[in-house]
Amino acid sequence: MSKQDTWLTTTATPEETERLACVVACSLRLPLVLGLSGTLGAGKTCFVRGLAKAWGGTGEEVTSPTFTLWQTYETSPAIHHLDVYRLLSEDEFLELGVEDCMDGPDLIVVEWADKYASVFPDDTLWVDVQIEESGERVWRFRGGGENGRMSVMALRPD
Repeated sequence: MSKQDTWLTTTATPEETERLACVVACSLRLPLVLGLSGTLGAGKTCFVRGLAKAWGGTGEEVTSPTFTLWQTYETSPAIHHLDVYRLLSEDEFLELGVEDCMDGPDLIVVEWADKYASVFPDDTLWVDVQIEESGERVWRFRGGGENGRMSVMALRPD
C-alpha cells in the first residue's frame, strides 16, 4: 500500500464529521464498499448520516443498524447501511445477502467491517476512526482496488 492509497484527516464535532462525509461522498467511485471501523461512539453512524445528506437524504433516516443489521436509504445512489457488530461469523455476514449488492450501483457501508475484512471485495474504501484524548476524531482512509484507490486520490489535496 503506497502513501497515495491513504489519507488522514481529523474532525472535532459531529457537524464536522457530517461535512467530511459530504466531501467523501463526492469523491467515491462506484461500485464500492465502504468499510467503517472504530470504537463505540467514534462517529461511524454520524459519518453515514453525512453521506446520506450528500446524496439527497435528510439524514434523519439514518440510525445505527446494530439491531436491524441492515437499512437501505433511498438516496441517489442508494446507501445500504449494515452493522455487523453482533454477528458471530463470516457465514452470518454472508447470509445477509450482502454479496449480491457488492457489485451493484449502490454504496454498501458496513460498520465494524474489520471483523470480516477477508470477505470484502477488492474495491473497498477502508475507513478507520479513532478518538483522541482531546475528543477529536482521527479518520484514516485507505483505498483497496482501483475504485478504492481512486476514491482516496480524489480526497487527497496533493
